[in-house]
Amino acid sequence: MRLDPSEAMNARSVCFTLLRFVRVVSSPRHPIMLFLDDMQWADSTVLDVIHTILSDTMGSCMFFIGTYRDNEVQIDHDIFGLMKRLEISNVPTTRVSLTGLDQDDLNTMISDVLCLYPRICKSLSDILFQKTKGNPFFVSEFMQSLQSCGLLQYNCHQKRWMWNEDIIRAEDITDNVLYLLSYKMNGLPGDIQTVLKVMACLGISTNESVIGYLSKSTEYAGFRKGLEGALHDGFIVKSGEGSLQFVHDKVREAAYNLIPDSGKKQPHSSFAAAYEVSLPPGQISINHGKKWIIKDKDLRIGIAELNMKAGTKALDGCNHKTAYSYLRFALSLLPEDHWQRHYDLSLRLNLLTSSAANSCCLYNEAEQHLRTGLTNARCLDNQLPFYLLHCQKLGESMPGSCSLEEASDMTRETLSMYIRVGDKWLEGETTDDKTLNTTLQFYRAIALACFFCKSYIMVLYFTCKAVQLSLKRGLCEYTPITLLQFTSVA
Repeated sequence: MRLDPSEAMNARSVCFTLLRFVRVVSSPRHPIMLFLDDMQWADSTVLDVIHTILSDTMGSCMFFIGTYRDNEVQIDHDIFGLMKRLEISNVPTTRVSLTGLDQDDLNTMISDVLCLYPRICKSLSDILFQKTKGNPFFVSEFMQSLQSCGLLQYNCHQKRWMWNEDIIRAEDITDNVLYLLSYKMNGLPGDIQTVLKVMACLGISTNESVIGYLSKSTEYAGFRKGLEGALHDGFIVKSGEGSLQFVHDKVREAAYNLIPDSGKKQPHSSFAAAYEVSLPPGQISINHGKKWIIKDKDLRIGIAELNMKAGTKALDGCNHKTAYSYLRFALSLLPEDHWQRHYDLSLRLNLLTSSAANSCCLYNEAEQHLRTGLTNARCLDNQLPFYLLHCQKLGESMPGSCSLEEASDMTRETLSMYIRVGDKWLEGETTDDKTLNTTLQFYRAIALACFFCKSYIMVLYFTCKAVQLSLKRGLCEYTPITLLQFTSVA
């Protein structure tokens, strides 16, 4: 898989950070363990990061465990490339193949569950093995389906479980666990089905605050009762503090299949509001229903604000690519007259999108949103955040304050730098560095604003910054006026 420049930069940044973190927190006496499940879904970027960390010879000490489903990967999957590269890098590796229970072990398990001798339940365990290939989860679901269909019954007179293998074989019972789960779910009360379908839309796990919010609405009045039923039936379990999750990803898949195809992409406003409560910054599946969102003028603004909040959280977590995706989607939902009707939202979105784009090395897009915000901002107060972002884009920093002593030190430092390069510096060639030109213009504008605000120390500070920058990077069109300004204030 070939990455674009921004993705490659993010991958290298993550790898660099993780590698140094592992070196700091691990040692031969105190190694760390990392376990990653379902690696069949990992892309080449993730596997490259894993390889870099595991093959590090500069002090990392990690015990890594990765699992994948061999029936869901092809021979050319990147995970096999990772194993080969680890061997080439002399990283000790051990491969363990976890298959389903064999026929004897499955028979022993069925014997324990039904409290019967193994020889008595051998015929039933053979059928289960044929249908489930010994997968314990599938065996459990299959047995429950047999019991719910009346094909596995407890005989009170004989005080044992009874079945007829001929009838079970004759029945059209599929070995597809999704079908079994869906069949089971279709017979559940409406409240439980609603809970399963909603949680399937929200992801593999859901925060209880989202459940609490939804249960307050009239549309989901029976949500709490349905949740108790789903927990009781074993479809959902509590994991950690304030979190609920499906017991297996196949359960979530079966629950999602309960939703008609026509309703899978049509969002509800209560879903959007519920997302605001916890707003996990990984995914907003409601975005997939954009063609329905566009039709609802009120909903599209709500979803735009939701994506803006998600983008803000992603930026706070340094997940710039995800943030840019959210913010771009939010901008796409705004109506044509959004600067007139939704001014504050438009201003904030353009500022955040410019920041995210700049962090993703999408400099043209960042510049475009920056100029859009500056052009449409109605006052200087609204323009200042964009000017500050522009300053950060140029790689410069701005202090909150500057004392007279600091300004004096900076003036002496600037004069020393000029003395070191000498007057011959002024006879050098002019650089074509456009960024330098823009930065000097920016500092000159800030210095003039400080002059009119009678903040003379800051005038000196920004003038010195401009001169020092030009001394370091060369002459440009605005160097003479910068030097003139320095001579007048220093």
